[in-house]
Amino acid sequence: MIPWMAYVLVVTLVLSGAALSAERALRLRRRATRWVWVGAMLASLLLPTLIASVSIQIPDIGAPHAPRKAIVLRDLTTLPLPALSRAADAAPAAGPALDTLVRRGWLLVSATLLLLLAASAAQLFWRERRWARATLAGVPVSVAPGVGPAVVGLLRPRIVVPPWVVASAPPAQALVIAHEQSHLAARDPLLLTVGVGLLVFMPWNLPLWWQVRRLRRAIEVDCDARVLGAGHDVRRYGEALIEVGQRQSAFLGTVAAMSESRSFLEERLMIMLKQPGKWWKLSATLLGGASVCLMAVAVQVAPPNTGTGSGLGGTAREAVALDPAVFDGYVGRYRFPGQTIFTIARDGQRMTAQLTGQGAVEIYPSSRTEFFVKVVDAQISFETDAQGRAKALTLHQNGKHIQAPRIDEQAAQRIEDAVSVHVQSQAPFPGSEAAVRRLYGSLLSGQPHYDEMSPDLAQATRDQLPQLLAGARQLGAIQSVEFRGVDPAGMDTYDLRHEHGRTTFRIALSPDGKVQGALMRPGP
Repeated sequence: MIPWMAYVLVVTLVLSGAALSAERALRLRRRATRWVWVGAMLASLLLPTLIASVSIQIPDIGAPHAPRKAIVLRDLTTLPLPALSRAADAAPAAGPALDTLVRRGWLLVSATLLLLLAASAAQLFWRERRWARATLAGVPVSVAPGVGPAVVGLLRPRIVVPPWVVASAPPAQALVIAHEQSHLAARDPLLLTVGVGLLVFMPWNLPLWWQVRRLRRAIEVDCDARVLGAGHDVRRYGEALIEVGQRQSAFLGTVAAMSESRSFLEERLMIMLKQPGKWWKLSATLLGGASVCLMAVAVQVAPPNTGTGSGLGGTAREAVALDPAVFDGYVGRYRFPGQTIFTIARDGQRMTAQLTGQGAVEIYPSSRTEFFVKVVDAQISFETDAQGRAKALTLHQNGKHIQAPRIDEQAAQRIEDAVSVHVQSQAPFPGSEAAVRRLYGSLLSGQPHYDEMSPDLAQATRDQLPQLLAGARQLGAIQSVEFRGVDPAGMDTYDLRHEHGRTTFRIALSPDGKVQGALMRPGP
């Protein structure tokens, strides 16, 4: 969850930069800019979601009855973020509790924000009933102390002004009304309400809040341009804005208001008075190009592979349609650390996976090279050659990433025969208990004996050392070791009693005494 949220923040930041460049390019061309920020907000919400979880099925026009080819959007991205990938790999070690806490916090904040917006609307509705009515410049308005000039209401928007506007000169009144009527004609209140409402979906996304702020400003700048485009004098209109700015409204909320902060008022005046420079066309073109480039970058940022059976926001993964012929490139035998063989088989249009000593389970494609298991929280990714034939696979489960190279059938059979003999004997490998004590003791000290491990196990231990070290220190030193037998995968099984708990430890040794595989799970 947290790596995916960080990915969303990165994409939103890039899209914010693209929108800012586009806004400046459009202002040079005297075009409306508010839609740029609406698009940026929608893209910030939808783009990460679509890329992380959507695939597109394309039919073969030449063979309409053939299975459709699936294009997984995340597979098309080309800009991985190593920091996010490392965070995603480490996330499962924190356990599901943190993920659940984050998800519940997200829902709580979203619900709170939604209630605040509803309360604000209710308060506005209650206050409206007490406002006086008047007519300015031939337009009916509401009059309320400390409110406006602004447009309020969503279903039936209306103009509200403070009493000082009623007392001002008719020309000034006409400019205020022209500004607010422009908001009404452009449906700016609805647009701003939609923008604020989008925050409910991702309230933790701080760049999204900045986009809403830019949207509100763009709405006012576009309104200024429409008023001036209708023929009003720029000097008198600027004076009206200054007068409104000096009488800052105490109540703005999420309404489209003529009154804004003084710093933004100065910016609006400069935009209205600024004349195009000599190279404005070139500047607009360069800014537009920069916006397009940043949008392309946002599309190409790769989402983290969370390594869990859950997709976006914890939702279940969905299988995509693949041509069953693709499976043929993956069918075969793969060697895990120790004496464990991973068998990938095809049963018609289904794929199955089976570990030594375990039953076969069906695996489902989430992309052309990535599969997942429904019965447990595990995924499998294949490394393929140019012909689409797998050279190795990686099993992602419980925060661990176990690589298994492909081996031929004869090598797999020799390993399975040796495992069968060891299982039938139900006798431990010579020296396996001592190896358990040394391996666990080295982990507890933070200095694993890598020279006593196979290369694959040593690398896996290096990759997961922080999690292994934390688990060992939480359990404490070994107090007793009891042999329980040989499991169906051919690994010696021991019950370990620690200072602060019990574990089941499985270990496999090579003929030269090195540890080929080791697994530790909470004990009874």
